[in-house]
Amino acid sequence: MRYVLVLFFFLISFSIIAQDLSSVSEKKMMHYRDFPRDTIWPKNSNDYYDNYSNQLGLFLSGKYKTTNVLIKDHLTGKQLDYSPKNQLYLGPGFTYKIIGNGLSASFGFLNGNQGSEPTKRTDLYVNIILKRFIFDFSYRYYKNFTLKNSSDYNLGDQPYVRPDIQTVHLGMGMVYVLSYKKFSYRAAFTQTAIQKKSAGSFMFGTQISLQALQGDSSIFPQSAGLPEVTGRGSLYMGLTTAYAYNFIIKKHYFIALSLATAIEFGKVVTMLNHAEKYTNHTPSMHFQPRVVAGINKPKWYLGMSIVGDYFMQTFVPDDTRFEFRIRSGNIRFFVGRRFNWLSRKQLDKKL
Repeated sequence: MRYVLVLFFFLISFSIIAQDLSSVSEKKMMHYRDFPRDTIWPKNSNDYYDNYSNQLGLFLSGKYKTTNVLIKDHLTGKQLDYSPKNQLYLGPGFTYKIIGNGLSASFGFLNGNQGSEPTKRTDLYVNIILKRFIFDFSYRYYKNFTLKNSSDYNLGDQPYVRPDIQTVHLGMGMVYVLSYKKFSYRAAFTQTAIQKKSAGSFMFGTQISLQALQGDSSIFPQSAGLPEVTGRGSLYMGLTTAYAYNFIIKKHYFIALSLATAIEFGKVVTMLNHAEKYTNHTPSMHFQPRVVAGINKPKWYLGMSIVGDYFMQTFVPDDTRFEFRIRSGNIRFFVGRRFNWLSRKQLDKKL
């Protein structure tokens, strides 16, 4: 009788295990049958966001950029407002894992006839966005500026163009996202994730920037009656504090806000009358506001972003006399599509 009971429980256990294996197999077959090959599968998920960085994202964007270089003489109150020719750019781009790149070009039909020689420019931005850390690298080079307030110096009706003035900016930064388990910077600003619940986070980090402005002669017009300032260079390092929040509306609509501020200290050199003046530990402030709004769905996304970048000296020593400020920003429209690169073997692991 004892052996009969053992055999009975063995048969019952075998039947249950066989049914479980059969249900798992049917479940996998059901998944393959119900979901087409181009189904978008997130790399990982939690209660707050889905990470789609494992999918190939292709997008098309249009961007309008603006830049102003302001130089003020605190002794006389006179100020220069130089700007390159602002243009509209159009081009494609891609995102995959932590890599993202965009190519853009200025076309004649977008900007029309701008008269004199266009500004020579190079804009390079690299963003590496991980779960906890964000790394930013930027390089900007502009040559050929126009004085916006030329009427203040009695320079006539024609634009005062300085094809010799050039600027260079090189910047690097890193921030740590405190609430990385709830807030996704990728979802808010690169669309390689989808935020499911509204969330925000403080971010802390550091940054370093190198800036230079140079002209063949004085950047002030001769009619200004000011010393010949032919250039200026600076190297700044500082600490960054930022906060970002992603508002989710009806599941797929979002509005993301971000503000980063940095207090920096560095060394400044001003070229005056073929001489150089150095100022150490000059403090400055750096502000970077961002606003993004759009729709973010598993297969496609679209939206608009507004980004500002403001750099200003907060204290001007008496021996330098001149204050430099740089303001730049852009308005960007974008539309993108995600494509599944996962193999059947990778899908099998997920199912």
